[in-house]
Amino acid sequence: MEQSATPKTAVIGLGSTQVPTAGEPISRAALAAPQAVSFDAAGDLAITEYGTSQVDLVANRDCSTGCPYGLPALRKGYIYRVAGGGGSGYTSGTSATSVGLAAPYEVTFDSRQDLIFSDSGDNYVFL
Repeated sequence: MEQSATPKTAVIGLGSTQVPTAGEPISRAALAAPQAVSFDAAGDLAITEYGTSQVDLVANRDCSTGCPYGLPALRKGYIYRVAGGGGSGYTSGTSATSVGLAAPYEVTFDSRQDLIFSDSGDNYVFL
């Protein structure tokens, strides 16, 4: 079977550059220069965004307590910020959602489902 390079379905994004609002359903979520995506074992989708200097997560499950990635709750089909948002420039000792990222680029998950991403603007890899 021949695979096509043509995208079949847009799963997130409005086709305009805007800062996504945490806790928005993906049907209303805009993205700003997404760079990389990766799925964890539960099917959650991590997205690095160059335009907003943050890492987002699209939940594939509902969770009300003990949720992954430091989030207090998850709702399936909604987008959440899991890193970045603190402006540019890394400062040690800040929370993931307050850390300054210059240019988040690659994203993946390790065997324990920890989120790993690079910030090519500040020359760091975060775990």
